Amino acid sequence: MEKNEIQKVQPQLPSNETPRPIEVHMEQSGGKGKQYGFVEHYEDHKKVAIYLPSDMDEDDDNTPDQVDLDLSCYNLFVIADEMFKGKYFVVPKDHAIAVDKCTPNDLWELAYLTEECINIVKTFPAIFASTNHQFARTDDRHRAFFGIVRDVQVKEDGIWIYFFKYRKFAQQILNEQKEVFGIGGTDFKNELDETHWAIKKVDVVEALNNNGCTIRLL
Repeated sequence: MEKNEIQKVQPQLPSNETPRPIEVHMEQSGGKGKQYGFVEHYEDHKKVAIYLPSDMDEDDDNTPDQVDLDLSCYNLFVIADEMFKGKYFVVPKDHAIAVDKCTPNDLWELAYLTEECINIVKTFPAIFASTNHQFARTDDRHRAFFGIVRDVQVKEDGIWIYFFKYRKFAQQILNEQKEVFGIGGTDFKNELDETHWAIKKVDVVEALNNNGCTIRLL
């Protein structure tokens, strides 16, 4: 494996002695590995609200008028050849959160995707991107999207991410400002070259606004 490739690591929990902003306590029992989880969400986050269009989902009468977002982190989804035109897309289970070095260690516990973990993930805004058209760069017509995660469902064929897009922007901005967006890699290969789901400790709204992509929230 070349040193510039995204390195895969085995999922493991960080030490309990290490201070971390999110605590998830897990138990397993029985042959089927039944899990119970408790999540203690950290405080002092920069929180905002975002309105949802009234006609966003005509099939769902329970769609809320607005969603509260936690800007302390954001979800980064990179999916090969994905156009993000439907209501959901699928992330391979072996490319989600804790299996890449792309997510900070103290957030790996969110990879359990218990109900509590999913509720936290849904509060983070998201960037939806398809893989770069070239290594570490892409063409000017290539678009990524800013939006939210509406739901996460773990199924046999992968992790289904139900989403909503608010704004499109040139994906090349992410390559040119990868440090600002917390995206790992070099000038020759970076995270946007491979399918995965990572969580970044970055205020993505501020990062986009500072790079000419205006995101207006409440």
